[in-house]
Amino acid sequence: MEAINQLDCAEGFQSDRRIMSDKRIKLADLIEAGIIKPPFPIHVNFKGKNFSAEIDKDGFVLMDDKRHTSLSIAGGIVRATVSGKPDDGLPYRRANGWTFWRFTDADGQTRPIDELRKKFKAGSLTR
Repeated sequence: MEAINQLDCAEGFQSDRRIMSDKRIKLADLIEAGIIKPPFPIHVNFKGKNFSAEIDKDGFVLMDDKRHTSLSIAGGIVRATVSGKPDDGLPYRRANGWTFWRFTDADGQTRPIDELRKKFKAGSLTR
């Protein structure tokens, strides 16, 4: 009986970890956790052209006086600005915003925003 209870607990723990790791993480989650403090400047150099934006208090990406709902859409707009719109009818090209955009850390190093998402994810798994 004791072995079954330990197994159930272990399976429950693995299930909780899987659910948290599969959860779609949003910028608002990182803001709520205090990992990002808005306005949070971000930037990218794409094909030799520099672009900057900022993450606002609601988790939107502000770029060129427009508010985008995700890093990916803002990144896709940058890609379309440089490379032209895609043939699929979207006004932007597909992009993984987490790996596309960069931030400058406290040491002056440029890092992908995905590092902040991973930090959040790691903290969520230990709760």
